[in-house]
Amino acid sequence: MLPLLAPHASGQSQPATPRLSFDTASVHETKPGSEEQNSNVPLGPGNVYSPTGGLLVIHNYPLMGLISFAYRMTTGQQSTFADMAPAWVRDTRYSIVARTEKTDVTKDELRLMMRSLLAQRFAMAVHYESRLTPVFAAQLVKPGQPGPRLRPHPADGCSRAIPKEPADGATAAAETIDGGFPAICGGLLMMSSSTPTHFHIGARDVSIVSITSAMASWGDLAKPVVDQTGLAGNYDFAMEFTPKRPDPAPGAPAPPSEGAEPNFLYALRTQLGIKLEAQKQPVEVLLLDRIERLSEN
Repeated sequence: MLPLLAPHASGQSQPATPRLSFDTASVHETKPGSEEQNSNVPLGPGNVYSPTGGLLVIHNYPLMGLISFAYRMTTGQQSTFADMAPAWVRDTRYSIVARTEKTDVTKDELRLMMRSLLAQRFAMAVHYESRLTPVFAAQLVKPGQPGPRLRPHPADGCSRAIPKEPADGATAAAETIDGGFPAICGGLLMMSSSTPTHFHIGARDVSIVSITSAMASWGDLAKPVVDQTGLAGNYDFAMEFTPKRPDPAPGAPAPPSEGAEPNFLYALRTQLGIKLEAQKQPVEVLLLDRIERLSEN
């Protein structure tokens, strides 16, 4: 199954909504040393989601990951929030079994229920604030002309449901469709690449803001990316590049030259037709007011 990537969110103000809560919920700290991590609902910011009948089961996730899911955080929002949070918010892992009687609950409704659960069990309080921040502005290299691997999403009725694991002897569902775009719609996905040294990332039927806000994470840019492409509507994209390599240890041989490799910025320009320009802009961040360790279930 294609792994979902985070973050990738709208980055826009979230309107006031009625408070939703789970009908029952059990939350407990995961014992140290447990390595398995899973969830029956993808916790990324995309819309990939197969209804579970109102059941949410999450195992061994750091609290920071649960907060990011609940508030659909961008990469920049995650970084700001993690810096101000106590270390245990980033490091301590939790498991949750929660249920709502609303059997047709949507993924966004589950996010709101998770917010209520965080407030109830961790006394968490947050607020949004706009701050003038160094950013990269994503702009089209040629105004009005996306690159060859970025296209307006066609009305093809693609599925947002997670494909089921094939039964013994059955053929697995195709990972991609013609053109190399993901078979699943609504989320940012990691796909098989042409070589083990490359990342191959794509999505179908997602907003340009979702794509640009995720670029800071893919390119290890250390600044948020804001959309200035002028593109409207939802898009499909697929992008393959060489990830940034860590600095070699003293005395270690230097990594091979990236001259012939599609590094992130080069791939961004040639495949998506997008360039990045350094600017300062007001950016909405999620700030932590209060959080406490887990209360009894």
